[in-house]
Amino acid sequence: MDITYSRDYRQATDWLAQKRFALYLFSQSDDTLNAKSQGLPVHILDTGNWKEAPGLDAIGGAYLLMDKPAHPNAAKILVNWLLSRDGQIALQRDAENAGAIDSLRIDIPKADVNPLMRRKDGVKYLEMWNPNWMNTKPVEELINQAIGEGKKN
Repeated sequence: MDITYSRDYRQATDWLAQKRFALYLFSQSDDTLNAKSQGLPVHILDTGNWKEAPGLDAIGGAYLLMDKPAHPNAAKILVNWLLSRDGQIALQRDAENAGAIDSLRIDIPKADVNPLMRRKDGVKYLEMWNPNWMNTKPVEELINQAIGEGKKN
């Protein structure tokens, strides 16, 4: 079986649903959850019980403050609210990402978070945003090696 790359997460999810491919690595779970909720034949592999640590990704995005904003206090107020209890509850309930975001805050309800997306107590997670884990060169080398060996067979 050949390896196929796609920069479009939804396209890759469609390919999986069309059974063009049997496995899709590094998907965006919310796309896969949406496809599943629409009745498409896709499944998310729950790695929570594996010996290896599951990945924990900052899918909520990043916030930046502009240099010399017109209203610097307004930006601070927004960021403070986004990180507050109420702000994190609102982000978890966001219609676009409904059920796909589990805030790192432990003092907020998790009923709105899809069980597959909820962090589990006692599990040690691998923080994917850690700069030590962002070097893609070893992964690229492994993929290139697998492709090279696949072409020999």
